[in-house]
Amino acid sequence: MNKQMFTNIIDVCSKQESVKREVLLNHDNNLWWPINITDYRMRLIIAGLSTRISYNMIHTYIKVISRLSSYQYEDIANMDKEQLISIIQKLGLTNNRYKYVQSMVNFINSKDEFFGRNQNDVLVSEIAKNV
Repeated sequence: MNKQMFTNIIDVCSKQESVKREVLLNHDNNLWWPINITDYRMRLIIAGLSTRISYNMIHTYIKVISRLSSYQYEDIANMDKEQLISIIQKLGLTNNRYKYVQSMVNFINSKDEFFGRNQNDVLVSEIAKNV
């Protein structure tokens, strides 16, 4: 498929009302980072779990995030490995995702005073260095 064919396909799809509706719904409440999760610590965990989640897996992801968000941050931070893995395993890359959650929890717990006091780019840089 060449670039022009691809552009034509995107053009046709983008004019469909069902596609427009889904784009707007996702804009207002992003499927990967739902707005009903307001604890910044949970949002950081969920943001990392969304890595390599495609639209094909979005319904599985939503179920996992819904289950995960039924817990408080402190509960997740104190979960044993088996319990946390039982929640996230349906997303695949289980060991990597588990290591990410543990690393993010350690980062959050060691830098809690850091949040809300620094620019977003500083926070992103710190996460990149430490998680």
